[in-house]
Amino acid sequence: MKKVAIAYNKILLTHDGSKLASFALPHAFKLAQVFNAKIILVQVIDTMMQVTAKLQPPHINYGGVYATDDMEEVYENQKAEALENLAEVKNELATIGIQNIEIKIAEGSPGEEIVDLAKRQKCDLIITSTRGRSGLGRALLGSVADHVVRNAPCPVLLIHPQEE
Repeated sequence: MKKVAIAYNKILLTHDGSKLASFALPHAFKLAQVFNAKIILVQVIDTMMQVTAKLQPPHINYGGVYATDDMEEVYENQKAEALENLAEVKNELATIGIQNIEIKIAEGSPGEEIVDLAKRQKCDLIITSTRGRSGLGRALLGSVADHVVRNAPCPVLLIHPQEE
């Protein structure tokens, strides 16, 4: 069998601000440290269309006029929260020695956006946490991790939630 040298130069690390997503941080740290890799830290948020679909009447119906300002505010708040979250994660990684980190905000379907970003950035590895759903919960809600594993252009490291 021919030996193949494995190097992870660019690692795409997903983080949605949740406690579960943080379980992936030690793994990303260790791999980035070992391979001196760049981490591309991404959070996927809803598009304006998705925000609009979630804010249907009666939530924003003011006498038949929809408050587009409300939709834009929700969308802008999502972006601001995502940037704040990613900045906190970046700072946390920086305090333990990882300096080469790039923050990205993607908009749309999480699975598709993660795969697309990994392709565009030519990532060598994707690290993401999984919610650990199975059966009916996974069938009804879909699975970001499943989509990423099936469509990723590179290996995927799934981190399952652990009991504390």
